[in-house]
Amino acid sequence: MAAILLIVILALSLNRDLFLFLHFWLRQIRQDGVWEVLTFFGDAGVTPLIMIWFIARRPDLVWATLWASLLAYMISHGLKPLVNELRPPAVLDHLDVLGPYLKYSSFPSGHATTIFTCVGLLTLGLPTRGVSTILLWIIGIAVALSRIAVGVHWPIDVLAGLIIGWLSASCGLWLVSRYKSDYRRYYGIPLTVLLLLVLFNLFGEPYGFKNLWYLQKAIALITAFMWFKFTRDWYRSRNV
Repeated sequence: MAAILLIVILALSLNRDLFLFLHFWLRQIRQDGVWEVLTFFGDAGVTPLIMIWFIARRPDLVWATLWASLLAYMISHGLKPLVNELRPPAVLDHLDVLGPYLKYSSFPSGHATTIFTCVGLLTLGLPTRGVSTILLWIIGIAVALSRIAVGVHWPIDVLAGLIIGWLSASCGLWLVSRYKSDYRRYYGIPLTVLLLLVLFNLFGEPYGFKNLWYLQKAIALITAFMWFKFTRDWYRSRNV
């Protein structure tokens, strides 16, 4: 569906008009602070931490998260300099931008890619059903749309990010299932990467929004506790 929408938007040259409609409509229906929080949860330095909350149910998601995140990051950041699309603030005058005033490397949206990597991992990896799946998609779409609301991405950027994120999650889960017999022995590698993200959020600055400092630290502290608990249980299971 996302691919079809992307093709239609490009074929009919609707990208600019659709951005303007969505940008002003989204800003009218929700306060700026809501969009700032939503876009914060799509940052590549924050979103993978969400997976720590679920790895007790599916420990192999530790490795799946690492593979999917690496793949999503390489694809999205590899395409940015190749496409080198100008962002809305570089094209449209007097645009009210929330957060950093970005002008270049618009396609695809890294935030949309990141959040839908997470949505894909949870939807396909747990798996979720019914209300849980609907809720995950609502959150994912809201985070993706926040990039239009804050004024730094076109609709095609968001749709491309959705596609890349979902495919990356699928590949990450496939790699784990392909090498299922080995992943338990090497949990220390992805757990170390997650710990680095926890520490970065605990001692680093918020990603473009200084007013979200307390939120970032709260997330880092909660995930640090959950990381410690899971790592302790895994270490004990190895020595039984």
